[in-house]
Amino acid sequence: MTLTGHTAPVISCQFSPDGKKIASASYDGTVRIWDAADGKLLQKLEGPMSAVFYCVFSSDGRKVASLSRDGAVRVWDVETGKLMHTLYDQADKVYHCAFSPDGKKIATASHDGLVRIWDADTGKLLQTLAGHKKAVLSCEFSPDGKRLVTVSSDKTVKVWEA
Repeated sequence: MTLTGHTAPVISCQFSPDGKKIASASYDGTVRIWDAADGKLLQKLEGPMSAVFYCVFSSDGRKVASLSRDGAVRVWDVETGKLMHTLYDQADKVYHCAFSPDGKKIATASHDGLVRIWDADTGKLLQTLAGHKKAVLSCEFSPDGKRLVTVSSDKTVKVWEA
């Protein structure tokens, strides 16, 4: 099966946690949600976005977060295709984001060396973690959601209480 429709390179993709959907992110400024069984396009998530280079499902599969070149993280409702929140990081670049296992928080890894934790339902900034000396390139929650691990171009790995 081949999924077609993007008009620029596709940079990121992911199965939903139940394996029934696929999200794909593209430099065309869209995230597309596909039926994993038959390849049918279910949603085309678009808005005031520049190139989208990453997308990730929440653990319940009801939300998708996307990262775009404009430095924003957008949280989308998968079923309706509606934009729920736009999380504007103060950094000019956000390199990665991750949902907590319960889907209630989103962590963002940023060029400014900070990690920000957001409420996934309200879009409110909950916490800012400082400690890296250079850009934070990736972040992931532990399976129980109590800790967050981050990596940086400062050549360190940090583990935080989330």
